[in-house]
Amino acid sequence: MNELSISKEKFLKETQANGLGELLKPFIKEIFLLDTYVADILFMHELPITDLKEGDELLLRREKTDYSDYTVAVLKKDGFRLGELPDSYEEIFARMLDAGKALKAKIRSINITSEYQTLIISVFLLDF
Repeated sequence: MNELSISKEKFLKETQANGLGELLKPFIKEIFLLDTYVADILFMHELPITDLKEGDELLLRREKTDYSDYTVAVLKKDGFRLGELPDSYEEIFARMLDAGKALKAKIRSINITSEYQTLIISVFLLDF
């Protein structure tokens, strides 16, 4: 067997124990796409972002809303919705997600004042 080979038994055992994502993790390459802000959180003072820190990974999920067919929500790992990608980028990222591409985000910076909160994130394409 070469170094990329794996027996059927080991493959099944690994995927049952850790999921397919863990097995493929060494082969995933993150491709940086852009930095942007998270929209729709500027005045939401009750938003629990104080437990977030720079470098934390966030999820991007496709949503259809009453005001846009291309909304891409930005969520914490526990599924809490922080906001969404700005209108200027949402259509292209929505189409990528619709086509089955895997995207994720990482927090680049956090700014909390008494008047507003901003999250700047880096968006990545996960490539195999």
